[in-house]
Amino acid sequence: MTGTLIAPFRPLEGAPATGDIPTATRIRREKQAAIVEIRGDVTLYSSPNVRKVILKTLDDHAVQRVIVNFNSVKFLDSSGLASLVECLLYSRKSHQRLSLCGLRDGPRRVLELTRLIDVFEVFDDMETALSALPHGPQPIPYSR
Repeated sequence: MTGTLIAPFRPLEGAPATGDIPTATRIRREKQAAIVEIRGDVTLYSSPNVRKVILKTLDDHAVQRVIVNFNSVKFLDSSGLASLVECLLYSRKSHQRLSLCGLRDGPRRVLELTRLIDVFEVFDDMETALSALPHGPQPIPYSR
């Protein structure tokens, strides 16, 4: 692991363990981005806390880009998807970039079926996501 660790992996409050790994997050900073790493499923139980962590990262770390690493996430339900969309709207409103990387088959299929794969900035892996700094697409301003 490279970069500066901001917060170690922490189990999310109220999120029951689903599958082999309990849902937890870790935040680190690398280059010009804050990286939120998620372990476990993003479901009805864990999505409010995942949302809270991503929004807090957008607020607290004075970075122009937040990358959410899904490498250890096997399952994403509609509640998790709604939380990601809310975070994306917030990032656009605040003129920041929100990127997803390391999507496994399950979460990728959910994004493809809902056609949100084209709305999010998605990278195959962390290395590719970080190499997009600082030249990747700029945030699309949010307007109502």
